[in-house]
Amino acid sequence: MGLEYLFVILCWCRHRLPAPLCIILWYIIDIFRMSAGVFGLEVLLNADSEEGLGLVSPPPAASSQPSITLLTSETRLECVAACLQQHGCEDLTNSLDLRRCGQLPYTRGGLGAIYRGTLEGGRLVAIKCIESFNGREISERGKNLKRTAREIYAWSHCNHQGVLPLLGFVCFQGQMALVTPWMGAGSLKQYIMKGLLLKPLRTCSQLAAAVEYLHVTGVVHGDIKPDNILMTDQGNAQIADFGNAVLTRPTSLDFTHTTSFNCTIRFTAPEVLREQSRIFTKESDIYALGTTMFNIMTGQPPIRRGVGALIHECYNKHGTTLSARFWRQFTRPYSQGRDVESS
Repeated sequence: MGLEYLFVILCWCRHRLPAPLCIILWYIIDIFRMSAGVFGLEVLLNADSEEGLGLVSPPPAASSQPSITLLTSETRLECVAACLQQHGCEDLTNSLDLRRCGQLPYTRGGLGAIYRGTLEGGRLVAIKCIESFNGREISERGKNLKRTAREIYAWSHCNHQGVLPLLGFVCFQGQMALVTPWMGAGSLKQYIMKGLLLKPLRTCSQLAAAVEYLHVTGVVHGDIKPDNILMTDQGNAQIADFGNAVLTRPTSLDFTHTTSFNCTIRFTAPEVLREQSRIFTKESDIYALGTTMFNIMTGQPPIRRGVGALIHECYNKHGTTLSARFWRQFTRPYSQGRDVESS
């Protein structure tokens, strides 16, 4: 509207202003009109403030559609934190009692390190930091920041008794980290291995309800397995670790494509193993849920040790289906079991 007002004022003043000044003002209006048409006026006004931050705001295609903020591996930490806060994720950095936080990882797994921490007031929390693949390489730190932000944003959409609550995020030891309640009871995998799971059928029912909730909410987990399911002190199961999560509904915050994912072959659907891009779907979640239930009900992993590598070889390198001989070996009772021969 500003350009229209300026046009009206110029028309009204054209007889009162010197001719050279009128010509200059006309040129200025034309330049603004062309620039606003090509780039969008908001992008022009905000270009200086967003330059160098790695924050990309595409011009809206239509006024009825909300603008989408795109985070990349070049986006700086302070900008990522601000975006997450604007989208409902809580920054708990100032609530962290650093004097009572472990300086060394409590445990490691997948792509992350877990630290034991404490919030002001004494609440124990788990602090998850995604670790670099290539040491301290700056580009890799940027990718890890993007992975962390994507996991925080996906996890923040969940509010269900079968999903571990995400409390927020913190800036910890120079990087962004996720904060969840400290689960002293351990993981479902530990419960199965130690024979502590007294009501396996109830656990299966809880997990099925949680996965149904995720899919209805528009979240594909992408890495369901006993390692990523934590137990409460009351013996209830809660799904955690949304590092592979995919949001299936349009959102106002988006992320550039990430090629690296972490998954366990024995709990991963065959169609996912065929794809180099690791495309996770609701169907692959259901497959992973089924293999997890098998583990719960039998106390045995869904695929014997060594067979997972063979599956990966067949699907990923040769692109072939598995032979009848293999399936006879695979489906043979575990009590008889010995691993499939390397031949």
